[in-house]
Amino acid sequence: MNLLSVTHLTKVGAKVQFTDNKCEILNPDDELIGIAHFSDGLFRLPCTIMGIEPAYITKHSGEDHGVDAVHVAHMTTASASIDTWHACLRHISINSIFKMMQSGMVKGMDILGSKRDASIYCEECERSGHTQSPIPKEMLTQSQNVLGCVFSNVCEVQTVTCEGYQYFITFIDNYSQFITIHPNKKKSDALKTFKDFLVKSEHQTGHKLKIFQTDGGGEYFSNDFIQYLTNHGIVHEKTNLDTLQENGVAKHVNQTMVTMTITMLEGIKSSIGCTAWPHAL
Repeated sequence: MNLLSVTHLTKVGAKVQFTDNKCEILNPDDELIGIAHFSDGLFRLPCTIMGIEPAYITKHSGEDHGVDAVHVAHMTTASASIDTWHACLRHISINSIFKMMQSGMVKGMDILGSKRDASIYCEECERSGHTQSPIPKEMLTQSQNVLGCVFSNVCEVQTVTCEGYQYFITFIDNYSQFITIHPNKKKSDALKTFKDFLVKSEHQTGHKLKIFQTDGGGEYFSNDFIQYLTNHGIVHEKTNLDTLQENGVAKHVNQTMVTMTITMLEGIKSSIGCTAWPHAL
């Protein structure tokens, strides 16, 4: 909310009249333009800004990619092709642009044409190395029971806690989407942490872990880890290292967790607050 200055109102010729429970605002022609009602010690004026916003539209030529014209369109709605919006919005995906417009996330946005009109190839996206391949919206396999398949990933944190924790490992059950998080001091602690997770989860659910999916990280492929999985009849599925498209579930969970944790601790500037990340996580 903002405070509305009575002094500024009177300077532009407006008139302000206060009573016990309301405040009336009139223009220089004595026409009523607003009523603020008294509540919680303040005269509150509900309002919506209805101003016209400028839109900067650039027209590109199709041959040399040069700029033919640039103008400012003072209108409530800015219309442009999907390729123009793609460039203006820092090359986000086409689907995201249509979602922004259809869900009302952006005011005054109009897209000329349809998705079919969008260029298949974007030189800027290609040069900057955007997403290498599309990520499926749905997993190719879906477990029918708890512990049918569990995704796991180890994430490193820049801030080391007083106890020495520098990593955390996540376990995501494919069927229930339940997430288990454990802070670790070293990457080599992954096997010990996995043993604790396996004993507790199998005892609590009454199910046996069948498939354990991880990326190609070395912490999951030590001789001891491989032997332990083999002895317990657990199939270890490996995805390529640093390939988000193949191990998207665990990677996305870690990214989301880190982002949320940083946000929670943003207001705490002391070193003690930063090292409390395992508790926030």
